[in-house]
Amino acid sequence: MSKSKIYISTLRPGLLVNIKTSIKGNVSYDKGEEKVTVRKGVEISEWETTKFVQDPAEQEAAVEIRSKARNLIVGVCAVSEFGLLSPVLGFVTAFVAAVIAVRWMVGYLQNHSLAIFGWYRLGVAALTAVLIFASVIEV
Repeated sequence: MSKSKIYISTLRPGLLVNIKTSIKGNVSYDKGEEKVTVRKGVEISEWETTKFVQDPAEQEAAVEIRSKARNLIVGVCAVSEFGLLSPVLGFVTAFVAAVIAVRWMVGYLQNHSLAIFGWYRLGVAALTAVLIFASVIEV
């Protein structure tokens, strides 16, 4: 009997950050003449591309700013196999969502009773009982 290893990866709490940086404008590309050849029954297209930069100083500044912004973001993120994780951004987002939820709940309870939650619990209990008796859920 052979044993196989199972690798488990845990995703740390936080917000997954996807960084895609690009600079738009100030650069244009000219595709040269396309040359098509057939090698071993496969069609291969080849061409040369020429890059035109209207303002090289502006392009250099944009590349430098993009690099600094990316380094700043990567500096506060943890690298995982899924991308970059930003725990700080995740905690802030969770805190804001919790504040909104608690404010809504307190406001709701000031104007309404807990009866809706009682009916909700009875409904879930009835649904669970039906699923148990129908052998959909095993206890």
